[in-house]
Amino acid sequence: MLPTIYDLLALPLPTQLIQGRSFLPLISSEKAAIHQYLFSHTGGLLPCYVVRDLRYALLLYEGGKLRALYDLDNDPWQMRNIIDRQSERAARMADAFRQFALTQRTTPLQFVDANARPRAVPRGKNVTLTEETKKQLRTLGYVQ
Repeated sequence: MLPTIYDLLALPLPTQLIQGRSFLPLISSEKAAIHQYLFSHTGGLLPCYVVRDLRYALLLYEGGKLRALYDLDNDPWQMRNIIDRQSERAARMADAFRQFALTQRTTPLQFVDANARPRAVPRGKNVTLTEETKKQLRTLGYVQ
């Protein structure tokens, strides 16, 4: 959303701070699609990433070994894992996820590589707060 607003206002996007792409080419019909895949993360007992295209869903579980591929046109309830029959498709989707993962601040490569570990998020600089800032933070309920 924010990259689209920057694009509409013809402002340079601060890519070191903001991730994503503008939807303006899609809105203006310049392009029919911006992304080939959608990536989402699920929580719960077995957290995983889901890589979706218009027809298939690839589930990548932490540890990089457990995977499932479903044909949503023929199996909307995701009952039949077809990863063995569609291994090339699954590999392409996993590679797309790897490329996506490398763009994230906390790289979730452990979902496609059993030996990968999450990259640590860099710590910010220590900041000394002024009394005025502390007062504002107390007013907002962030500190007591």
